Amino acid sequence: EGLSGLQGELPGALVIKDNPALTSFNGLESITWLGGNADGNALVISSNAALASLEGLSGLQGELPGALVIQDNPALTSLHGLESIRGLGDNADGNALVIS
Repeated sequence: EGLSGLQGELPGALVIKDNPALTSFNGLESITWLGGNADGNALVISSNAALASLEGLSGLQGELPGALVIQDNPALTSLHGLESIRGLGDNADGNALVIS
């Protein structure tokens, strides 16, 4: 919730990784679009052991120019919150969506 002032379009990628106590993205609901990074990713959510919800990203909408990468988040059981994303670009590996 400390980042709740972020809103609208962010020009670069959103990378959230290696946060063992993070449980949700509450407070980020006002972010509507993401750019990409040098690897071609728009959104990377990786190695957040306690993350149980993506609902705080529900403001993201439309087509993102890069890939969506969700890896190693063992408490995450649903992609609920990402329903308004309508399209993805690809990353340097040629992937648009990576979930593992």
